[in-house]
Order: sequence, then structure tokens, then C-alpha cells
Amino acid sequence: MTITPKIKEVLNRIFIGQVKDLNSFKKHIAKVLYTLSIGSLLFTIIIFSITYALFVAKEKTTVVELINNANSLLQSNLSEQVSIIANNQDFVSYLRSGIVSRQDNYSEIAWLFSSLDSKLISGVSIVDKSGNAIFESGHPTNFSSTVALCYMGNRINSIYGICNYQMTLYFDQKNYPARLNKINHNIKACTDKECKIYDLSPNEKMGSFPVIATNTPKILLHYNESPSYQWLILISVFILLVLVMTLVSLKIVRRIVDKHLADPIHEIQKSIKIGNRPNGNEREYLTELSYLLKTLNTYQDQRLDIELGKRAAQVAHDIRSPVAALNICLKMLPQVPEEQRILMRNAANRINDIANNLLLQHKGKGSNSSDALNTWLLSPLVETLISEKRVTFGDKNLSIEPEITQQGFFTFSEFNPTEMKRLLSNLINNSVEAMSGHQQGVIKLSLDVIHEKIHLAVSDNGSGISPEVQEKILANTLESTKEKGNGLGLSHAKKTIEALGGNIKLVSSLGHGTQVLMTLPSVKPPSWLISNIEVSPSTPIAILDDDPSVHGAWDNRLDEVSKNLAIHHFYNSSDFMTWYEKQSKSRIQIFSDYELLGDSLTGLDVLEKLKLSQPPVLVTSHYENKEIIERCEKNRIKLLPKNLLAHVLIQVV
Repeated sequence: MTITPKIKEVLNRIFIGQVKDLNSFKKHIAKVLYTLSIGSLLFTIIIFSITYALFVAKEKTTVVELINNANSLLQSNLSEQVSIIANNQDFVSYLRSGIVSRQDNYSEIAWLFSSLDSKLISGVSIVDKSGNAIFESGHPTNFSSTVALCYMGNRINSIYGICNYQMTLYFDQKNYPARLNKINHNIKACTDKECKIYDLSPNEKMGSFPVIATNTPKILLHYNESPSYQWLILISVFILLVLVMTLVSLKIVRRIVDKHLADPIHEIQKSIKIGNRPNGNEREYLTELSYLLKTLNTYQDQRLDIELGKRAAQVAHDIRSPVAALNICLKMLPQVPEEQRILMRNAANRINDIANNLLLQHKGKGSNSSDALNTWLLSPLVETLISEKRVTFGDKNLSIEPEITQQGFFTFSEFNPTEMKRLLSNLINNSVEAMSGHQQGVIKLSLDVIHEKIHLAVSDNGSGISPEVQEKILANTLESTKEKGNGLGLSHAKKTIEALGGNIKLVSSLGHGTQVLMTLPSVKPPSWLISNIEVSPSTPIAILDDDPSVHGAWDNRLDEVSKNLAIHHFYNSSDFMTWYEKQSKSRIQIFSDYELLGDSLTGLDVLEKLKLSQPPVLVTSHYENKEIIERCEKNRIKLLPKNLLAHVLIQVV
């Protein structure tokens, strides 16, 4: 960009000027500072205007998202009612029977569907995979959603089931806004003056049912938007503070310039001009100038470290509040499958751990202190990390797989989970970066226990590492082999593993991939863990869980050992307690989840009320919660981490 002579002359007058003596120098500094202050204020006003315009646009987008969220939750709640009907054995028999049998049983099935909200659902139709009508009730509308009915045996299972039937639910468009209002009271049916047209985004799933087709018309709604005056007040105060700080800074700067620069130089200039002998103060003035120069040099060296420390602490502080809000929101999302909720919660916890470590480092405390060490189950950490990495590198041509043995699933060790997850994460990242040029990358994270030693390994089929670089890495004389590495790779892993009483070995060759082999001492499993379940055909088994997929998983595991077990399924505490009161309480085997969404009681609250000769089992992903562990030990309740349900040993006695 070129500057015309006229503009250049104006800039010279403002920022350079003509300084004839010391007084004009002082006036010129004041003029420059005033100019910069006014420019800063104008810049702040411009940024405020742009930010406010973006905020208004964002609010409009947020309203659409809130309406779609309410719509998704409404259909998810509806799916729970449909799930009860779809799992009814009379309904399953009706689907699979012939035309004559269906005609005889039509009234019973129609009675089942009468439990649905008649003001929301105007009609229902079911067809088989050939398009033949199996059931029709009510009347169709132009507002509908078609879902797949997928069965594994006699139970709904959208993941592994066979999808031979399709159900179409027709909604009453006139009453639909009233149902949305029950979920979000800001959504209302509109009047002529308040009407706005909204397109409801089609859902890929209706609760646990896959959505095949959706016919969603434009719907007239009104949303009560909250005013944004608090933002205007906040930003106005911010602008006022900027102005005040600018004026205060101006006064302070002028005082510093007068004391440490202008006054000393003026006195020296005055003595020289009138030919006086030195009055003895020149040495003091020169000392002031020397001290000022030394102070500036020291500040220049320390400024970067100070600013980085403050910013790290501020970032950590800012992270913790939204993470806490995220954890609260996760408990209020029943439409999200439990497996995904666990993954999201673990990711939020990991972010919170990183923020805590930043704060500890800012306060001068290391994150690897002995206080951070505790006894942990290692396999969930490995599986959670694998899931996170699959999402992170989902766009790359590679597979990331766990290899965990039966012993590995139930092994405990003493470590800092944040450090261990960071260590394994960095090793996987190294493997991903070594995949350039490969047609199909394969990364494996294995876990096993041999002779009371935990064996961890991260292996890949990447480009490999030369022997020379291997020696430098393990000797901690090479910070990184990457162009923008941060030194947290193999050498960091070696230091951390050895600090835990283990050892690490690197096996690699150019063109043949890399293996990082680690061993750790294992510790005795805690007393609350159950790793062997014994069942009997003569003992009723009760499963209490709000997730239908978990019930299906229990059926699959128990069917593997015996087809003659008496299994009873319950989705809430009320139905379970009603059944329990009618049973011989000394002869029941109970497996209960901790979180029961929509229930006033937790599964642990329910188990604490029971008096059983055989200890019940709490099957939960909250197995590391100290309060839950203490309550289980006090009431003779065993704990089974939910991720180990597929791996626990089940035997018939």
C-alpha cells in the first residue's frame, strides 16, 4: 500500500512533529497519547456494533435450534410409548401371523395403540417389507414419520435386528404446537400477529427407532424470545471502563515521563545552556535513567512467561464453567443413547482434568504429584480413548482397534488417569502421523495381564523409526521427530511409565511399522468388583434398566449359558417394586442400572431398600464414584462396570 505525500505529511505532524525543545516534546507525547485514546474508543465502538449485529443473527438461529430440539425430544418421548407397544408379545405375534389371525386379533392391537396420545397421533399404519398393509388405524395426514421395526427374536433391536416392518405415525398438525409447548414453554401456537413459519428439521432417529421417511410441513409457531438488554448494559460498562482506563493510563504515563525522563534531561540541558557548574544532581538523574533502562530490560525478559501463565490460568478458569454446564445438560438428554452419553461425559471429564492441571501448574504444583495417583480400572480408559480417536480421525483411511483379553478387561493398576490417557493419546497420534503414503493404516492398542504384570502396547504399520532416532528418543536427547512436535511423545511415555514402576520398549524398523511395548504392575481388584456371575434356573432374574438395548444385551449374555432362565425386565423403579413385593424375596437375583432417566429414584436407591440373601449387582458406568462405592460396600451390593457386561464370566450352577 502506497502513502500519498499529503497523508504522509499529516501522519508526520501527528506522530513525529517538530520538537524544538523539551516542553514541545512533552506536549507532543500528550498529543500522541490523546490521539491513540480516541482511536481506541472509536475502534471499540465499531467492534461493539459488529458484535451486536452478529449476536442478533445468532439469536435467530438459536430459536430454530431450540424448536428443533423440542421437536426431537417430543418424538423421543413418543418413541418410549411406541417401544412398549412394539415389545408387547401379542403385538409381535400379530405382526408374524396370517391374515385371518390378524383379523381376529385386530381389536386387541387397536386397544394397544389407544394408549398413544390421540390429540397428537391421528393415525397409525404398518406395512411389511413387500408393502402389504398389516394394520391401519385412524386417518392419515400430510404430517408423518415412518420408522423401521427391527426385531432380534421377540425384542426390538435397531442395531442387530431384522427390519421386516415399517410403521407410519400420522401427527395432528393443529395440536402439535401444544405438545411442543409442554417441553419448551416459550413455544406457543401463534396468532395472526405473532405467526412465523418454521421448517422442522427431519430426525434421523425417533428415540431408538431408525426413521426411514419424514413428511414435515411448514408449521406456524411463536417463540417468546428473551430481550438482550443485559448484553447492551454489559458492553456499555466495558466501553466506559476502557475510556476510564485510557485516561488514567494517560495521566500515569505523563507522570512517569516527567519524573524519569523529561525532568532529568531538562535540568542537565539547563545547566549546560547557562554555563553553570554541575550542581551535584546530575549523577542522581543519570542513575534514574540507568535504573529505568535496567527495569525495561528485565520486564522484557519476564513479560512472556508472566503473560503465558496468566493466560493459561484464565483459559483453565473459562473451560471449567462450560464443562460443568455440559455435564448437567447430558443428564437432561434422554434421547441420546447411553453409550453416546458415556462417551460425551468422559470427553467432558477429560477436558475438566486438563483445566485442573493448568490451574495446578499456574499455582506451582505439578500434575504428576503422588496425590494424583490412585487405583483405576484400565480397560474403560483404553476403550474410551479408542472411541475418541475414531471420531477424531474418522476422515482418514485407517482403523484404530483395541485388543483386550479377558484378564485385561478386569485388571486394575495405580496411575494418574489424566496422565495415562494423555500418554496413550500421544502414542496413537504418533502412529497416525506415521501413516502417510500407506493405503490402509492399522493402529492397535492391546491390553493383557501375564504373571501379574499388565502389558500395554501401541502398534502400527506405519513408516517406522530408524535405530539412530530410537536411541535418541529413549535417551531423551531428541524432543520430537516432527516438524512441529511438542516433545510429548515416546520420551515422555518412557519417563511416565518408569515413574509408575514399569518399563517401556520400542520395536521398530523403517518401512515395517512400530510397536511401543509397556509393562505396569497390576494391583488386586477391589472387593466391590464382581467378575464371575452365577445363575440358576430356579432363581428368578430381574433386570432394571431404562435402556432397551441393555435389556437386549442381558438376554444375549444369559441365553449363551442357558435357555431355561426366568428373566424379568423392568424399565422403571415403580414397575419393579410392584413385581418385587409379590416375590419370595430371598430367591431373586437382581441386576440394576444406576441412572434411571425420568425416575425419581436411582437404581442404587432401589437396591438399598431390598433385603436379599444374595447380594444384588449395580451395573453402571459410575463405578468410579467414591460415594457410590461406599454405599455399595455398606449395603453388600456388588458393582459391575457397564462396559464389562459383554465380558463378565457367567456360569450356571
